[in-house]
Amino acid sequence: LKPRYECNNKGVFWIGVKTSRDGEVMEQEPIRLADPIKLIGRGKDETGNYYRIIQWRDGISRQWQTLAIPMTEIGSNWHKLKSLGLSIMAGRRKRELLEDYLQSEGSMTPYIITAQAGWAANNHAYVLPNGEIITASNNANALRIIYNGDKSQAAAYTPAGTLEEWQQNIAQYAAGNSRLCLALGIAFAAPLLSLLHAESGGFHLFGDSSDGKTTAALVALSVWGKPSDTKITWRGTGLGFTNIAAARNDGLLVLDEMGQAKAKVIGDTVYGIMNGVNKVQGAKQGGNRHTDRWRILVLSTGEKTPDAIMGKYEEWHAGQNTRLPSIPAYTGKGHGIYDNLHHFANGAELSEHLQEAVEQQHGMAGRAFIDLIDKHTPAQAREIIQTFMNTLPPLSGQARRVAQRFALVAA
Repeated sequence: LKPRYECNNKGVFWIGVKTSRDGEVMEQEPIRLADPIKLIGRGKDETGNYYRIIQWRDGISRQWQTLAIPMTEIGSNWHKLKSLGLSIMAGRRKRELLEDYLQSEGSMTPYIITAQAGWAANNHAYVLPNGEIITASNNANALRIIYNGDKSQAAAYTPAGTLEEWQQNIAQYAAGNSRLCLALGIAFAAPLLSLLHAESGGFHLFGDSSDGKTTAALVALSVWGKPSDTKITWRGTGLGFTNIAAARNDGLLVLDEMGQAKAKVIGDTVYGIMNGVNKVQGAKQGGNRHTDRWRILVLSTGEKTPDAIMGKYEEWHAGQNTRLPSIPAYTGKGHGIYDNLHHFANGAELSEHLQEAVEQQHGMAGRAFIDLIDKHTPAQAREIIQTFMNTLPPLSGQARRVAQRFALVAA
């Protein structure tokens, strides 16, 4: 007999051995260390940090959950496991035994750990901000990827309705409506940025409050999740916006109502988000912290253009204008953002219908789109982009960069 660990439906136990006076070796009474914690693998993230991959049964839903625990926290910080609802037995000896169990027992199957949403595993899988893994082959388990990043908006990316309902109640009304087509195009183009090695950028839709700008933004957001929960207002800080951009890598970011932001925040945010890298910061142990990088497409809305809002306080530079060009929301047809009302009496009725529909049907279109992407997609997209550019007169510099973004949205 040898000392051993045992994990069953009652918990993690340490079973020692002892020798009786007559020399017989026998097992000791099992010592309970914690609630059941299965060890299914080991992982490493992009910064070189190692993790143990655990599974546990949630105390309320009774569903099995998976999480990557940093090796550096094992033994020094039990708060993480306790926050999951796991009972960790008190006592120095018990916790030392549990520490050894978490570090050395169980399966050593390798996992990929990522703190960013977007493409992972050499573009073979797409990670949503809620940690859901989407692959064209529906083989996410074989890739063994775990999202260990910000899940504060995880619930907002839970799909609702069916793809067919989304097409019938929302997408069909983009037919003949240029601003809705633009909004949907931005939402679908976001995952193509990395595949095409394209730069981040966006568009600012401006006009009167009754034009329907926010409706267009909600329609774009419905591609990936629940619009009312994924929409972000311009009221925030430059650092906060870059953190959100990093969390939505290879995805869509909607910033609504630019008029709520301070002039300096607007300028800093446009540069910070579109440059796709956070500022360099020193680490306590020396050197610099890991630098997050991302690609993102932004749809911004506001009653005025950025340069009009910034006015005399800040200068709106040509580089910022290239990254976030302004487009009037009003189409000139007398119906706000709409060119075509379809069967609705006016723009307000169509907006009300769309705003209600996106709350009921959302998230399925983006998943279906990712499922269609394969190794041929980048070449097909480049062909469409080139065809689009060929219809334009010769362009150079900033005008060409903006045109290429339109071409990407068209693709």
